[in-house]
Amino acid sequence: MLTPRDFGLPSRFTDWRPDQLTAITQIVDSPARFVALCAPTGFGKSLVYEAAAHMSGMRTCILTSTKGLQDQLSRDFGEINADIRGQTNYRCPIATTLNLPVYTCVADAPCRGGMPCDLRGDGRCEYYEKYRVAQRSPIVVTNYSCWFYDAVRQDRLDAQSPFDMLVLDEAHDAPEQLAGYLQVEIERKDVVKLGIDWPNAEKFTFDDWKQWGRRWAQISDEKYKDGGQGYAERALWKKLGRKFGRIAGMSGESSWVIEPKVTDRSPKSNPLSVRFDPLWVQPYAERVLFRGIKKIVLVSATVRPKTAELLGIIPPSASSLGMSTAQATVARGLDFREYASNFPVVSRPTIHVPTVQMNYRNEQDDYKLGMWLAQIDRILEGRPDRKGIIHAVSYKRARLIYENSRHSSRMLIHGSEDARAQIQKFKTSSEPCVLISPSVTTGYDFPYQECEFQIIGKIPFPPTTDAVIKARTKQDKDYGNYIAMQTLVQMVGRGCRAKDDRCETLIIDDNIYWFLKQNRKFAPKWFLDACYESEYVPKPLPKL
Repeated sequence: MLTPRDFGLPSRFTDWRPDQLTAITQIVDSPARFVALCAPTGFGKSLVYEAAAHMSGMRTCILTSTKGLQDQLSRDFGEINADIRGQTNYRCPIATTLNLPVYTCVADAPCRGGMPCDLRGDGRCEYYEKYRVAQRSPIVVTNYSCWFYDAVRQDRLDAQSPFDMLVLDEAHDAPEQLAGYLQVEIERKDVVKLGIDWPNAEKFTFDDWKQWGRRWAQISDEKYKDGGQGYAERALWKKLGRKFGRIAGMSGESSWVIEPKVTDRSPKSNPLSVRFDPLWVQPYAERVLFRGIKKIVLVSATVRPKTAELLGIIPPSASSLGMSTAQATVARGLDFREYASNFPVVSRPTIHVPTVQMNYRNEQDDYKLGMWLAQIDRILEGRPDRKGIIHAVSYKRARLIYENSRHSSRMLIHGSEDARAQIQKFKTSSEPCVLISPSVTTGYDFPYQECEFQIIGKIPFPPTTDAVIKARTKQDKDYGNYIAMQTLVQMVGRGCRAKDDRCETLIIDDNIYWFLKQNRKFAPKWFLDACYESEYVPKPLPKL
């Protein structure tokens, strides 16, 4: 059998893993415009879509959701890929000559405020040089945000040709990535700085906001073109002008959620900022994300038909009725296929240990909360020789565990400010420590001895106090459970990262009883295969 190297792929890829050639064939040969691959950890997803792009000759753009994954693709496939990122990742080459801080990025560079700069065209500005390389490359790697902000538009510079294929890596996150781009937040300090009238947010109607946005979008454009101000002020006019334009373009009062940000010192009538969120992203997916590209590939360990529904690829009924995960199913241009995990189930068990149903009422009950905390200590007591993670879901709950555990001396805890440093300390520690965190559900991997067990203290339901979540769940009763399942499966996948790796996950929230029963359709088969219940805390897996 021909190897990846025989097809001109990087030499580090010497063999195909199980089902990779099948998946490549699915991408290239499927008559459907949308191809979705639910491929578990260890499948080798990146080789599949890189090979499909390289072997088919289709000009391809690959979108990632994290810089870490973009770095990995650059390391593994740099000889066949071009890498382009947002302007904040590149320094302005003339910053010091203008007495600006040396770390000034291209996003804040004088050229963004309309100042002419010859370096943009002669290769001495790293951002614009990489921009040109990306526009000529047959395979481009970028991130969702960069794609939304037109980092590789085809009507600029010396672009080669439009893209034939778009790959959405970590596709389960694509609806939220698009929602984040469409979200508009206007801060009072920016508006006041430019002398713009700040509305009474409590009295402004939807139509008032649209009219306000339309008026100031026009004025912003005039101010930017006028050129009478300094480049920093012009850049701010340009930035706000784009936001005003989006507010003016909002369609349908019932399709947007308007939320003022207030404190005790800033009443609703005069908030610190006002945020505008789309209720659903389906109406914008084609124009902003898919852009008419003829082949769209969605790849993730947790992508579901529901993901396609949220992106407007299939109607709502298709994700809840009859979408087979055992074989390819073509519905309205979607070819969805689920692939098996090659990790042994015994190496990655997900075990429900009956403890307490973690709801608001029980969390206020000292006795039941004590039972929950005691179960955590019981699990830790039986695993003193290895590293583990407690997924606390919230910072408040993480602090509660840390302050009440008999094993706090071996625990690491973090806030939002020192998360990266503490997580890195945990990863590199040679001691059998335990990380308590609400924020390592995605974006971090803990292979082998870095994490040999996990405790999930609560099913990660999205916060119903959030105005957007509340509005969405009101219209779609499945939405909150779908998001919770996506997060839960991502949590479980942090520990076991290879075929010879081992990591057990223990769930101590009794909501799992009904949650799994009612929401199996939102979970991949590789996850469900490893789930079972144990009346008592089980013995730990053999130590790695």
